[in-house]
Amino acid sequence: MNEEFLTFINSCIAGDSQSWNDFFSKYGSLATKTLNRYFSKLSSDEKDDIIQNILVKLLNNGLKNFKGTTKYEFLAYFKQITIREASSYVRSTKHRKEEISIDQEIDFDDGNVHSAPDLVDNTFRPDKAAEIRNLLEKTQAKLSIEDWRILIYKIQEYTDKEIADMLGIPMGTVASRYNRIKIKPDIKKIFTAILLLIIFGRK
Repeated sequence: MNEEFLTFINSCIAGDSQSWNDFFSKYGSLATKTLNRYFSKLSSDEKDDIIQNILVKLLNNGLKNFKGTTKYEFLAYFKQITIREASSYVRSTKHRKEEISIDQEIDFDDGNVHSAPDLVDNTFRPDKAAEIRNLLEKTQAKLSIEDWRILIYKIQEYTDKEIADMLGIPMGTVASRYNRIKIKPDIKKIFTAILLLIIFGRK
């Protein structure tokens, strides 16, 4: 079974057109299912764009990066690629989830966080919106890069499993680190202030 699968993957790497057609047919539908599960708010056209990006990257030598030996390992690898590509697409096009967005993207490649999330919309008074942004920047300065990523995604209402998949860490780690973030005295004070601003800062 594993030998047959590896033969198929190697045929794709070698550029066999029929193997690639089979690959596109099979794994394109898997990518669609993954996007429907984790990125349901994207349009069909957007999902198609993401899938095309994934397949093009794999075609352009990306498939060679797979180091496993079984079909099940490849399924996990392909799912991770799909989630990362979709996350990158969402950040680059500045999509919003509910009324929450990230002003500038988090770069998965260099590990740098470039901006605080924007929790405000045009229903907030400008002075209160500025206060919220200022408090968020203070929060960012107090957290590690990974803790800040976790906090951003929790604010955006992603599940622990979704965050774990996007960051490549265990789901239990997401939950434990988020709980530690919430009980830090300085962080707790900042978010209490943000909550009050959200409640009383609207027009």
